[in-house]
Amino acid sequence: MDEALVELGSEEWVARAEGVIRSLVAGVDLEGQQVSWYEEFTSPPAHLLRPGEETLTWFAVIGDDGVRTGRGTVEDPTFWVAADYEVALAFCHLRYDDPRLAELAATLRPDQMPVVHGDRGEIKGGLAQALGGLHDAMVALTS
Repeated sequence: MDEALVELGSEEWVARAEGVIRSLVAGVDLEGQQVSWYEEFTSPPAHLLRPGEETLTWFAVIGDDGVRTGRGTVEDPTFWVAADYEVALAFCHLRYDDPRLAELAATLRPDQMPVVHGDRGEIKGGLAQALGGLHDAMVALTS
């Protein structure tokens, strides 16, 4: 692998996510589209938290102006995900086609499962297709 793995939710991981998203949506007509989301991780490692934070959040915004990511949340997101950091990390080590992903999900109690708020179904067409590869691309970068 050409690039070193980076820690989920770290500043470098968020910056890498922006590059991955830019690559995935290159060539997709974004005119008139605006998609945003954030992920909130509870109980993250303390060294990843900024002063005053209790949860770790990162966001992505995709639209006419291109792609932007950062730490924190966005107002009125298309969707957002809440998950325990360790649960999210376990998912982030498994590609969607890995049978262990379903096995992991089956071991979790309902209150441990990541929760999606909003409607990812609002993402349409080529953008939805392009973003379908985001999880697996980030698996390849996450330590």
